[in-house]
Amino acid sequence: MAPEVYGRIERGEFMPSVITLVNIATVLRVTPDQLLGWSEIAPRDRAPEYMRIVALLERADEASLRRFEAVLQALLATEPE
Repeated sequence: MAPEVYGRIERGEFMPSVITLVNIATVLRVTPDQLLGWSEIAPRDRAPEYMRIVALLERADEASLRRFEAVLQALLATEPE
């Protein structure tokens, strides 16, 4: 992104596309909601991978969330249950 465009966004002279907004949020390690001031600011120590996983989970339906939980528990298990 050209610095001039970023400056226009910061000054409120230009509204970025959704894709640009998501890209800016990813680089800053916050969610788009947080970037827009709609929720609390996330810790900056979160890895981009963490933020992408959270974004995927927020869009998932209940069945997908259950499957993800089962896979995650299997991946993180230190001992068989």
